[in-house]
Amino acid sequence: MLTVAEVAGMWRVSKMTVLRMVHSEQLDALRVGHRFRIPPGRSRSLHPLRG
Repeated sequence: MLTVAEVAGMWRVSKMTVLRMVHSEQLDALRVGHRFRIPPGRSRSLHPLRG
């Protein structure tokens, strides 16, 4: 499971961009306490700059 910061770093976008995608349900994530974790396979397939 990846953190929001890790996904943001891989995609070279802000953490806020990743959080917006989670909240708008464009990116699947699991809530762990007050934080989100993103399954690795989902983060690669939904890169925002791939078209």
